[in-house]
Formats: sequence, C-alpha cells, structure tokens
Amino acid sequence: MSEDCINTHLINELDIPVIVLGASNLIVATSPDGILISDKEKSHQIKELVTDFNQRPMFEERR
Repeated sequence: MSEDCINTHLINELDIPVIVLGASNLIVATSPDGILISDKEKSHQIKELVTDFNQRPMFEERR
C-alpha cells in the first residue's frame, strides 16, 4: 500500500502482488475463493450477497 492510504486494510492470501494506491476507508481481501473490495461502511452487506452463492468455497477450514 502507498503511504497516502488512510484507514485501509489489505489481506492477501494469494501468491500474486496486490497494490493499493491512494485509497481511503477500504477493505481489500484476496483469497482463492475470490476478491473483495469494499468501503468499510458497506462491508456488512457481504453476508447478503454471498448467501446467493450455490458453490462451495474452494478453500475452507474444518476441525
């Protein structure tokens, strides 16, 4: 992330680089299951969107 990013969180679980430039108040998450880029104030809406997915995640943890 560039130094001018404010209140931005990046989680990268992939083996490819992810670059964030000049972004504020964002969540950026990359994983084998997909990529999420969201304003922090709207991130709670992810539950509404993923409930419509029919396929199982490509990666999941189980006990």
